Amino acid sequence: MKGHWKNNSLDNKPSYIFSPPTEWNKDAIETENNEYIEEICRENKTYTEKNEWIKEIKNIPEKLIAILLSEMKKGNFIKKISASDWPNRGSIVVVLANRFHNKNKNIPGTSWRELNDSHYCNEEISETYKDIEHILIC
Repeated sequence: MKGHWKNNSLDNKPSYIFSPPTEWNKDAIETENNEYIEEICRENKTYTEKNEWIKEIKNIPEKLIAILLSEMKKGNFIKKISASDWPNRGSIVVVLANRFHNKNKNIPGTSWRELNDSHYCNEEISETYKDIEHILIC
């Protein structure tokens, strides 16, 4: 039982939305996350329609990738990936399903904020690389 990724891109701005299966449990999340982690970490990846979202993940800065992988290993999962040039041209935003684990909130070189904004998100962790801010939100 696997979820699927929908390519929701517009105007050459990549956007992918994850749809989990209707009956999803902790074991299924862990299995699927482990497969995704393996794909994200694999070098020289060939992308297909089913996994082209990974190409965007590989464009976020190193520390955010490390936080993302840590969150996935703890059972958090990606809901959406967007490269819509917000907040900067070239920014990538990754939306996670659940709040961040405490150890990921204080990584040097990143910035964590608690927002509790029902229209945006509860928390965000950002990293700026080459003057472009990339964000993980939940």
